[in-house]
Amino acid sequence: MVARHEDQADPKVVQEDTGQEHDPSQAWFWTPEWQEGEREADEDIAAGRTFRQNSTEEFLAFLHARPLADADA
Repeated sequence: MVARHEDQADPKVVQEDTGQEHDPSQAWFWTPEWQEGEREADEDIAAGRTFRQNSTEEFLAFLHARPLADADA
């Protein structure tokens, strides 16, 4: 949970669960939904479910070689 504390001289966002202060323009990052995605990404990285390309060309070739996701899935 994120609480917004507006002080004209020093605006900040404070995480209610940890008390950490953050720039208010970054409040979206600390929402529960975004943090869940961050945890999922960390799990994928730890499990080796990532791909690395060294150039834009490699990245595009990688994308074009993958089957399109089924929109109904």
